[in-house]
Amino acid sequence: MGSDLYDVRVRSRDGASVRLDVKVVHPDSMVLPEDLGFALMVLREGAEDTDPLAAEVSFENTMDAAWLTRWGKGFLRSVSIEELRDAAPPEAERDHEHPYWKDHARWMSATYAIDATHPAWVRHLTPGKTFPSRAFSETDRYDECAPVAPSTGEETLRTEGDAFLEIPRELLTRWRLGSKIPARLLHPVHAESAYLALEKVPPSRRADLEGWIGEPIRYEDRFGRVRDGALVALGEWLTIVDFTSGTAGCSRLPERDLRWIGRLAYREGARTGERLTLGSIVGRTPPTVIATRKTGATLQLAIRCHHERKRPRVESAGQALAVLAAPLLEPGDRLVGDAPLARRLEAEKKAGGRPFLSEVYARVANGYVKRFELRAPPHPMWPDVDAIPDAAARYDTLPWPEWELTIEVFDPAWLAHFPVAPFVLDGGSVPEPAPWSGPPASWP
Repeated sequence: MGSDLYDVRVRSRDGASVRLDVKVVHPDSMVLPEDLGFALMVLREGAEDTDPLAAEVSFENTMDAAWLTRWGKGFLRSVSIEELRDAAPPEAERDHEHPYWKDHARWMSATYAIDATHPAWVRHLTPGKTFPSRAFSETDRYDECAPVAPSTGEETLRTEGDAFLEIPRELLTRWRLGSKIPARLLHPVHAESAYLALEKVPPSRRADLEGWIGEPIRYEDRFGRVRDGALVALGEWLTIVDFTSGTAGCSRLPERDLRWIGRLAYREGARTGERLTLGSIVGRTPPTVIATRKTGATLQLAIRCHHERKRPRVESAGQALAVLAAPLLEPGDRLVGDAPLARRLEAEKKAGGRPFLSEVYARVANGYVKRFELRAPPHPMWPDVDAIPDAAARYDTLPWPEWELTIEVFDPAWLAHFPVAPFVLDGGSVPEPAPWSGPPASWP
């Protein structure tokens, strides 16, 4: 969520009501919303995982406008600012050098009066408690909702059905997990509060975990952080993918970094908001090179485009060189392997004082890439995966549009690591290539 924006101090608590002093500590947050969603986010930030509010409301929930609209009034009756102090004067809002901005102790603060629907939702807020906040206002729409009470523990749980989403392994290519991972994974579609972890086991119990590969899981790391995702592979590292919260992540964790892992079960009737869809994952998936063919110093690449907002772009020799280097990179832009291109780019990187690889591409590309051409299909159309039954099972055979990229290099050695596929074109920006002086780069 970013840097801390506020300091919070609990002034008093009486039953289901609490009064909080909230002080601005970041110059970009000179606003104190008199807003239910903002207040609920603050309350959740002050809760530990064992507190009643944390059992019913996840951080994801507080950042989900649909969830807040539907359920927010079930937790909070009212939010008001009793006293506003030290607001920025109008002249300070127009002048960033105004003395107001230099005296942090005098920045704006307010006392909030918050009435919850049940004492459990503020039980963790003992008078005098302090904590930082990064809260913000996600929506201004709140539907009427019956008061929510803490769960009694008598719940119906299920481990299958529409609370879980099938994800094809083709959408995991960016993490280079290999072909031995399951063809499809099951992943939770709701926020953490909609699920419970069953059968918690230590990560050393590999016999149990073998049966969970491809299944939705929850884990707690050694820092006490709890995450949901899908278990992909076991080995020296446990590999877990996570598409929750609008992100796409892959964690490779040693046993020592995990306290436990458990299979996920959906809480029947859980309060849910926006759900994860296959289409939303596809929309975040970069173009994928699905086939390559090499002829002398020329390489042809077939590129699958998963979404119209993620069309491949190769507009300079620097970007073409980045494509050639993509299979040689590990996370953090670390070059690996003994391919001539990897060894030469590493040498070029050292010669330039170890700059970013994008800067290396721009500096040397015109000495490596002779020509390139990217051809788009004439009328690209994309399947609507959310409207296709069994789209995950059929993903690889759906009619995805394909681009064709041709790259010719000055020395065939720069293509020695091809043919290789699949790999993704995650394409960060590359500066405009510099002119190349002297003869083209050659190996050795």
